[in-house]
This record gives sequence, structure tokens and C-alpha cells, in this order.
Amino acid sequence: MLYDFMMLTTYLLDLFIKMTFLDGIFGKSKRRFPLIPYLLILTVAEILPHINGLFTIPAFSDASFPAPATVIAHIASMLLFMLLTLLYDAMWSMQIFTAVFFFLLLFIKERLFTLLVQCINPELLEIPNRYLFVYTDFGSILILFLLTLIVITFWKMREHNPEPLSYNILLFMVPLFTLMILVSMPLKSILITGNQTSNTSFFCLLFGAVTILNITNYLLIEKIRNINELKSNYQNMEQQMKFQREKYVQLGSYYKSMRSILHDMKNHYFAIEKYIEKEEYNKLQDYMEDAIQKMESCYAGVNTGNLVIDAFLNHFKMLSETEHITFCEDVSIIPDKVPLSDYDLCVVIGNLMDNAYNAVSKVSDREKLVNIHISMNDSDSFIIFVKNTYDSNAAMQNADDYEHGYGLSNIEKIVTNYHGVMQYKTDDYFAVTIVIPIIDNC
Repeated sequence: MLYDFMMLTTYLLDLFIKMTFLDGIFGKSKRRFPLIPYLLILTVAEILPHINGLFTIPAFSDASFPAPATVIAHIASMLLFMLLTLLYDAMWSMQIFTAVFFFLLLFIKERLFTLLVQCINPELLEIPNRYLFVYTDFGSILILFLLTLIVITFWKMREHNPEPLSYNILLFMVPLFTLMILVSMPLKSILITGNQTSNTSFFCLLFGAVTILNITNYLLIEKIRNINELKSNYQNMEQQMKFQREKYVQLGSYYKSMRSILHDMKNHYFAIEKYIEKEEYNKLQDYMEDAIQKMESCYAGVNTGNLVIDAFLNHFKMLSETEHITFCEDVSIIPDKVPLSDYDLCVVIGNLMDNAYNAVSKVSDREKLVNIHISMNDSDSFIIFVKNTYDSNAAMQNADDYEHGYGLSNIEKIVTNYHGVMQYKTDDYFAVTIVIPIIDNC
């Protein structure tokens, strides 16, 4: 009974590890099947290697396994796992890499567990063969679980999405403690001496409990992580909505100023008409010169034909005059070829301008300079380049605001959605470069 129960818990944990590994590499969202059919396929895939083992590998004994049978079993196991990768929507090269990498982990796990037992409690290798086989199998599965967690953790770091330290501590604590308990227990003396019935019940309870504990711990921590992620996304959305409201207020202010200019122009036309009717051309010339001078002093704006770019750059131009900021703009675009929607362009330009303004506002020992360049090149690329002075001491104290702030993260998401690239650097200036391909949908 003990042998069968330990094998059952081993199969259950192995199935869970495969699901965890695949979800961690490909992502749950890439599954091709709903949860129930997906679990059924995984269960069948877990059973098949053991059925195959009944025909290819003889019952465990003191004699070593025949090499050809072992090789066949390993190859069949790897091919089966490669088929499991087809349950996810991913590139075939990634699927092959994942299957081969997982097979390497399978190759390592038993040797690591055996080495661990030899170093800590070598007496465990002297228990009866029947129990040694299932004990080693269960222990190596725990090693595989730890290796899987390590791989997933580094994989998320690769995606620039590292988990908090507390999350990783909780994630690794239970399997590590379970492994230490498993390696340290006096299994040899318990199996050879004492009441076999009570020993069997104890070990069934122990192996069942640690299996459920490891699975439950991982699922609970994942649930907490998902809740925190949703909470963070919600806060980001609230912040983005607040940002958008501010930008629309700025746009509204700009459009109001445009209406004011149009109203003034109407009055100018009436005045011009009166001068012409009275044929007072000298007075008309003086009036026109004075009017042009006043218009240029009040409105020397950017006029590219794109309302979003014009609104933000003109607003920043007026703001820079008030705040004594040297603002240089160089815009050369074809309005109809701008690859971003007005909403996304509003987020990108607005965040870039806000970040630049926040940075130069903290500068006290040098010129406050903001330089923006927006253009389209011959390679059908839409380019935005923003450079501004910044206070390096303030940046060191709060690096997130300068290098990894909320605004830049939102810009980067939008740029990625449009298949573009974004780079930023800090030296004497803080500079952001965005390049987005212009794709003709016709």
C-alpha cells in the first residue's frame, strides 16, 4: 500500500510540475484548449510513460536496467513532452527548445537527489529496493519542482518582470523544507523496525500531505501574485485616466486659444474692410504691421497638420516661456502617415513632455533645456527624439522617475504594440529615442 500510494503522489506532483513548467514558459493565455480538456490531455500524457515502462523496463531489482530499454523510455518521454508543447500557441523552435530543456532537467534531477542523500543521510540508500525506488523517484520529483521554479523565476526576469523577494522566499520555502525533511528522516529504521501497519499509515499521510502542501502553496502564491498584478493594473489605469484628463484639459485650453485667435481674426477683417472702404491705405499698412507683430508675440506656434502634436508642442512652448525653459522643436512629418492613433500619440507625446518638464524643473545649476525632434525618414519610420537636461543628484535619489517611471513604461507598451523600439540613455542629458515603422495598410 505504501509503495502504491507513494507512486500515486509522485505521479500527481509530476503532472503538476509539467503544467507549471509549460505555463511558466509559454503563459496560461497561450493554451489552445480550455482547462478541463487540457488537464485530461496532461493526465493521459502522465499515464502513458508508465504504461510504456511496463513493457520496456523490467520490474525494479538489484540488477541494472538494460541500456536499450532505458534509452527507449527516455526518448519516448521526451517526444511525449514535445507533443505537450503543442498545447500552446508558440513558435515550433520555442517548443523544441522547451522540450529539450525540460528533458535536461529530468536527467539532472535524479543525480542531484542521489548526491544530496549521499551527503546528508547515506543510510537511506540501504532501505529495501522496492521502497528505495519510489523514495528516490519522489525525492527527484521534488528536485525537479525546485529546478522548475528556478527556471520560471529567471524566465520572468528575462521578460523584465521580476517578482518581489518576499514572493520568491515563500515560493521556494515549502519545497526546500519538504526536501530537507525527506532527506533527513530515519526511513531505514522505521521500515525495518516497528509496527509496519502504523508505519505505512504514517508515510501515506506524510507523502500525501507534503504533495498537497507544495501544490497548494504554489497555487496560493500565484493567486496572490495575480491579485496584486490586477490591483497594480487597476492603479495604473486610474493614473492613466487622470493623466488623460489632464491632457484633454490642455487640449481644450489650446482649442479655446485657437477660437480666441479666430475671433480676433474676424475683428481684424472688419477693421481691414473699413480701412479699404475709406481708402486709408497708410493707416491700413500700419494697422497690419501692428497686428502681425502682436500675433507673432502671442502665437508663434507649431503647425504640422497633426492636432495632437501641434496642441502639445504649442502648449509646452507657452509653458517653457513662463518657466524660463529653452525649448527647441524640429518637426517634419506628413500628417496622414503618422502610424499611431490620436489616443496613443497623446499618451506618448504627453508623457514625454511631462517627463521632460518634471526633469528640467529640478535643474538649478545649468540651463533648462528641452529639445524634441519628430520626423519621418526614407525608411518609412516615424521617429521621436526628446533630450532634456536633468539633475543627476535628484535622479540618483529617485531613479524610477527618470529611468523606469510610470510614463516611460506606458510609452514602451504602446511602442511595442506598434512593432517599434524605444531606447533611452543618461549622460549629460536624458534622451529618449522612439522609432516606429510606418506600415501602409492599403
